[in-house]
Amino acid sequence: MLSYNVVQPFGLEVVGIDAMMNRKNFSDILRHPVEEEVEQLIAGQCRDPHAILGAHPLDGGRAPVVVIRAMHPDATGAEVCLEGGVSLPMSLIHEGGLFAVAVKGSKWPFPYEIRFAFDDGGVWERKDPYAFMPTL
Repeated sequence: MLSYNVVQPFGLEVVGIDAMMNRKNFSDILRHPVEEEVEQLIAGQCRDPHAILGAHPLDGGRAPVVVIRAMHPDATGAEVCLEGGVSLPMSLIHEGGLFAVAVKGSKWPFPYEIRFAFDDGGVWERKDPYAFMPTL
């Protein structure tokens, strides 16, 4: 089962997806990937990785909510890095290296990078290639 953490860093509210589960037509609002799509992504067989990875704005009620997902199969942790040195911890939502965070209170689009952490203490920070719209 995919799950998300709830924290409140730096004035941005990182919301729990579980708290939104009671919304009407939740799956349509969230465009939450189903387990089969996630398994295809992890196996390298996903036809549309843009549908899962990257930032996905959704109807969050009073303030916009953006779900950001990133994947690295060898990563043990991940963060979304925003301008001004703000970093938001991402939750591991699949043991295959899929991470996510839901951010409320920031208007989309906004620039961000992903920072992955690894067992050996190394980190890798990069722009998220899935933050851009598909071109084909």
